[in-house]
Amino acid sequence: MIPKDTLSELLFYLADHEEFKSVESLGSFTPQEVRDVLRELALSLRQQADQEETGKIDVKHLEELSSKVKHALSTLTPRELKSLVKHFDIES
Repeated sequence: MIPKDTLSELLFYLADHEEFKSVESLGSFTPQEVRDVLRELALSLRQQADQEETGKIDVKHLEELSSKVKHALSTLTPRELKSLVKHFDIES
């Protein structure tokens, strides 16, 4: 099964780069409507993946940080926090 964040990126890519000319022949949707639906679905999958990742990041050892740093970290999305933790290799 494809991870949600990967599938989300794939859907965003398709929405941005596919022409969907064959959809016009069906007559029920325009290519732009299909792009909009793909983007909406991709965004929903990205949000779901972010919510699932929130619980997987162990930042207990970051309790010694100042309140200002904790506040700054709290403003990050789960995806941004995961990227930061991974980049600086401070996870567990």
